[in-house]
Amino acid sequence: MAESVSYWICSCGKSNFKHVKRCSACNKRRPRRWLLFVVLPIALILLLAILGQKNGDGAVKTPLAAEQQAFLSIIEQSRTKISEAPNSLAASEELGQRDTGLSEFANVVGWQGVVLGVQKMQGKGGISIDLGGTNVVAGVHLAYELDTLISPENAELFAEILNLKRGDLVVFSGRFAQRNGAVVELSYTGAGSVSSPEFLFEFSEISVLDQ
Repeated sequence: MAESVSYWICSCGKSNFKHVKRCSACNKRRPRRWLLFVVLPIALILLLAILGQKNGDGAVKTPLAAEQQAFLSIIEQSRTKISEAPNSLAASEELGQRDTGLSEFANVVGWQGVVLGVQKMQGKGGISIDLGGTNVVAGVHLAYELDTLISPENAELFAEILNLKRGDLVVFSGRFAQRNGAVVELSYTGAGSVSSPEFLFEFSEISVLDQ
């Protein structure tokens, strides 16, 4: 067992007995080391809180808009319900109810996502943005005759997407395309519309999010 220390050393270099509160040479008060056990843990907690607000590359992550969180929450809840559906009819009904419910998010302001790709379609610009397992797409639904592609005539927005690349974190605004009171989902299969839905979207603004 280590020997118990019976003295303390002042900053002036003088050794003093443990029970003495002031240095016998310079009269300085004995350091209050117990403060370290209070201050250091608090400082550590604050540091961890600051680091917790940063993502993997060290950039502070801007919180998602409340509406975007609610939108994604509805989709996740619907996935659970569909996975528990007793048959395909019930699953299809749930999917329809989901898309009708999502129509309340018609107008979008300041949502965030990651660019999956930008391409040319019919002489216009198409773009797909991942919100977190759910995508919004500027594209075309031929059967419904809906077109949300970004035209070169929309010069400012078209110029913005010309500079985007896959993996860019962006903030955007616009509105969901709708038909018969429901948002328009573009997946070719029912499984795709559940696991990774893609919604037709008309963008009004897109810009790279400052990090």
